[in-house]
Amino acid sequence: MCEKMGTVSYSGRQTGGTGASMMEQMVPEIMAHALSYLDYPSLCRFSMTNSLMRKAANDDNPRKALYHKV
Repeated sequence: MCEKMGTVSYSGRQTGGTGASMMEQMVPEIMAHALSYLDYPSLCRFSMTNSLMRKAANDDNPRKALYHKV
């Protein structure tokens, strides 16, 4: 028999009360790796979300990955 498990809703926010999204809590190296998959317009849009994301998007690693793709 399957028991009904509690439902989990994802709102993009941590429930611990810090107010930081999961992206904002990500380790910088993993964030840079994830951003390396974005194309230039997506990277620009990502950088406009908030100051922390702008800092991550303006880092050299995502831009180097984008340069090597082209």
